Amino acid sequence: MVNKRRNEIKKRPVLGIVSKGVIASAIFASSLASTGVPFSSPPVAEAAAPAYTVNASSLNVRSGPGTEYARIGGLPRGSSINVIEKVSNGWYKIKYNGKTGYVAGQYVAVNGPSVKSTYRVTATALNVRTGPSTKYARIGLLKNGATVNVVKKESNGWFKINYNGKTGYISGQYVAVNGTSVKSTYRVTATALNVRTGPSTKYARIGLLKNGATVNVVKKESNGWYRITYNGRTAYVAGQYVAAGTATILNVPLIAQRPVLPAGCEVTALAMALNYHGVNVSKTTLADKMPYDKTPLTRNSNGSIKTWGDPDVGYVGTPYGNGHTINPGPLKKLLDQYRPGGVNLHGKDFSQVEAHVKNGAPVLVWFTINHEMPNKRTWKTPTGKTISAPTPLHCIVVTGVDGKYVYFNDSEAVKKNIKMEKSKFISIYNAMGKRALAVK
Repeated sequence: MVNKRRNEIKKRPVLGIVSKGVIASAIFASSLASTGVPFSSPPVAEAAAPAYTVNASSLNVRSGPGTEYARIGGLPRGSSINVIEKVSNGWYKIKYNGKTGYVAGQYVAVNGPSVKSTYRVTATALNVRTGPSTKYARIGLLKNGATVNVVKKESNGWFKINYNGKTGYISGQYVAVNGTSVKSTYRVTATALNVRTGPSTKYARIGLLKNGATVNVVKKESNGWYRITYNGRTAYVAGQYVAAGTATILNVPLIAQRPVLPAGCEVTALAMALNYHGVNVSKTTLADKMPYDKTPLTRNSNGSIKTWGDPDVGYVGTPYGNGHTINPGPLKKLLDQYRPGGVNLHGKDFSQVEAHVKNGAPVLVWFTINHEMPNKRTWKTPTGKTISAPTPLHCIVVTGVDGKYVYFNDSEAVKKNIKMEKSKFISIYNAMGKRALAVK
């Protein structure tokens, strides 16, 4: 942004969540469906020591862990089943009439007293909360590789656990069964890689991964395909198009904000991210179209800002001169005009920024122009709202993340893939109010 702007500008922090923050949990459609065929001689999942019981009126058994797989049978209420493996998306692998089958875990219950299962945290860091969703208070944090004892699986994909002698909850998509499948991180080497519902090209395509995106491989199938976790569900990719490695650096084009937009780092960053996705739009077009808060600037006798606008409403000031900023929320409205599907990460933990980048989406992050910790500053809007505007404000584009570093494009320094230690980057990100916008 601009020198003036950096002296005269920017706002507001927010917090985040955790790892691969995080946090959104996938709720899978029920595999429960009446077959119309009476269970005169109900088949029972084979097990040496039954541990679970069907608690639905009838439960479909499928050939894979999802409702998109073929139905191979059904189990009536009360049937005993032995769970071989708990799949990461909440489905259970079982033995059924001499072969492998899968059932939705939300429709089975543990026989007798609660049985604890040991899991391992697969996220960089995982929030522990007082209840089974992100709306509940955070009471702790589990690091990557930490072992947790799962007491119960909630219907929405969250797990009830024992944490420091009391009950806590974690998002189930960020843990894996200990001693079974171990996730390995791979990088997409193809220009684009289809994600499918099963391990071959005959299965339906459910998504696309760009070059450089990272994937967590749960299992290598015998035919060379890899089972992965994709948007909270089990999916598959062709193994020949991925390679081992943790670094994810997206080839986001570099655009300079000066001389036209000395205070226009946000729209310049957005132009970089959109151009990466093939949307050819200029920084000045974006500057002219973004929302504005036209509240005039007034100063105190000592020169400090007395009142000004609210960046949650629109851009405060002008990107062509003396400007402050626009926050992720209103900037997303501009993004949606060119590429719907972006995610406002304002207030979210950096792990969510990392997750989007690793899935091939550049992320705008509100940062500092000198890449150091900010100075505190506030002003009031005419309505009395206090605006937190730490300075010197800037907005950059995160292009890559690995175990130790964060990489980003800087429109003011006009440098591409600047490398910074992750711990330092996260400290500045937090101090600037945890403001970010993923461009998917």
